[in-house]
Amino acid sequence: MNKEKITLSQLEQYLSKAAWILKGPVDASDFKVYIFPLLFFKRVSDIYDEEYQTALEESEDCKIFTYGGKYLAVYYDFPNSSLDELKEEMNKIEAEKVLYCFTVSPHCLEEENFADWKDIRLEPIPQKILDVYKRIFKN
Repeated sequence: MNKEKITLSQLEQYLSKAAWILKGPVDASDFKVYIFPLLFFKRVSDIYDEEYQTALEESEDCKIFTYGGKYLAVYYDFPNSSLDELKEEMNKIEAEKVLYCFTVSPHCLEEENFADWKDIRLEPIPQKILDVYKRIFKN
């Protein structure tokens, strides 16, 4: 094996020749047909990632509703969300409470997550709503 160091100019020439071999005899002006769609899709992907991250940061993990002396809490199991804040708020309430968890993972609904909650009834999400939720947040 040759252990000589190559110069930057030699490396550029080597890579240019390799690119020529890979692309074949295509005119340089025709590359816009390949490059522009790639740049477009890359930009769309970046914008989606930014918007998704912003939406996650701005979204609330939970919401508590009240009606006729009864309380209903809805919890969204987003990445990095926590039940602690909801637990604090729900434990302050001295009335009938129901909690719905929107989650695609079963860990949210495990009994030990709710062992020290006061007087709360855990309800499953209706299957039709859960199916839509799973389609929206499909990984």
